[in-house]
Amino acid sequence: MESETKIVRLNSGEELIAKVTKNGDMIRMEDVLVLVPTSQRAIALAPWLPYTTIKDDGIEIPLDRVMFIVTPHVDLAKEHTSAISGLVIPDKEVVGAIGQSILTED
Repeated sequence: MESETKIVRLNSGEELIAKVTKNGDMIRMEDVLVLVPTSQRAIALAPWLPYTTIKDDGIEIPLDRVMFIVTPHVDLAKEHTSAISGLVIPDKEVVGAIGQSILTED
């Protein structure tokens, strides 16, 4: 089963964004970041349990420890990908080939 970027709220109240795969009565999470509300009415992304090997190994959590799993807004999913990979995802689709002028679709 392919993993998808999802927001997971745990019974503890923590909201995580991660690549999630369901496996029976467990979920496997990789590239896990915690959503942190800021004083500017915004959301920051921070490593979840940075003092563990979760960043490299991922983690499995029983579904009975999960309140809900939802799909994040496209912009938040892009921020997650950028935070994990260091790549910046462009806002517009780029069309063209090497050696040609690059056109953007509006």
